[in-house]
Amino acid sequence: MSSPSSPPSVGNPARREPIVVVLAVAIALLLVLSVLAFRFVSPTTSRATSPVNPGNGLTFNQAFAPVNATVANHPGGPWYLISALGVATELPESPLPIFGQYVGLNATMRMCGNLTGVTVWNSSGIPVFTGDLNSGAAPFWSFVLKNSSESFLYATSVLGVGYLYPVSVSTLCLRAAGLADWGSINESVTRDSQLVASVAYSAGGKQFANAHSPLAEYYMLGSSQLTELDASPFGWVVNYFRCDLVGVYGAQNYTAVGTTADATSWFVDRGWLTCTVSEYSLLFDPSVENVTPSGASGAYLMSTFQVGFPPTNGSTFYDGWGLQAWMTRLQLVNDTDIELPSSRASCLGWIPSLQDCPSNASGWFAVLLSANGSWLDSYPAANESGTWSIPNVLITSHDRIVIVCPSGWASLSDTLKVTSAPSAPGVTGTQLL
Repeated sequence: MSSPSSPPSVGNPARREPIVVVLAVAIALLLVLSVLAFRFVSPTTSRATSPVNPGNGLTFNQAFAPVNATVANHPGGPWYLISALGVATELPESPLPIFGQYVGLNATMRMCGNLTGVTVWNSSGIPVFTGDLNSGAAPFWSFVLKNSSESFLYATSVLGVGYLYPVSVSTLCLRAAGLADWGSINESVTRDSQLVASVAYSAGGKQFANAHSPLAEYYMLGSSQLTELDASPFGWVVNYFRCDLVGVYGAQNYTAVGTTADATSWFVDRGWLTCTVSEYSLLFDPSVENVTPSGASGAYLMSTFQVGFPPTNGSTFYDGWGLQAWMTRLQLVNDTDIELPSSRASCLGWIPSLQDCPSNASGWFAVLLSANGSWLDSYPAANESGTWSIPNVLITSHDRIVIVCPSGWASLSDTLKVTSAPSAPGVTGTQLL
């Protein structure tokens, strides 16, 4: 298996084909769309006797048990698990979700943005893991289930709190994402992630962690939910790598350990991944919309943009992947190219509407919205700081930037400039306001 260490053509991410585990000798989505919520509390006795520290995470069995119990009598069943993903990251990150080959990242993010809360497609809220990498525990788990009618259910577990999303939005999202289906997982032979983690860590994880920490560890069972991951139809694959972490870009190496369902045999895959390209460009829509809420002071000017890669064969690909908020800086300059003062954004966390993000008399700030109009991020997090409130938000085509200016600013001749942060890929983009 090979993994690219240079940007692929036509904007396809550095995606690896699923690995086949070698068997010993023989085959050597505020719209409240979540309709059910549940909490799992791990027994204190099991934690007290555990030889490893699970930190703020749960193992697969602990996270999936309440999901399985909830869907047992869910309409449309029986429901079969086809994919389980656990994310144990040592830094804030935004993993790249899988998306349909002919649909594209933008369309998938738009469709799956209807799954509110922390999901694979809205992953900036994934908690940082505080436990041991060989524990099999993760603070975030993501599950895909399917029935005989080719409908899907999507469920998550975040710090032990589970959410089950409606079939209506789950099915539309997962089909748009082009999620591969190797069939249902034989849960009767599936061992808990604790055993798998111990085997994988000894086989290759410890060596990788000693050389490349901090890192992200992914437990993958069944169909892959993330573009960069190794996966297998025969058992678990534990992926160790640094792509998608805040502060990490370019080409990075990885280690993936695939095990059989009973974790008695394994296969180690090592290589390189292209986490980001070297340059990004934001192509703004020429039109700027005034979206100032009724009764609000100041001016709210919104522009839609596409994320582009450098030209390939004479053309630029405008559905770029891998760009995160921390990689960018924003400037607002007047018609004489003098930089205007920015002020701390008044909405540093999720808001239902721009009305809840009042202007600041001391300077401008920006709000990043998804293609669906939902709050994603804001800039700056402090006066003149040059930082985003959530650094690991994934920026994708057809997101929108709203520039919020104080009352009395004559902003029609101002220009928004997007540049790159220190130690980040090159980023360029301008928009006349």
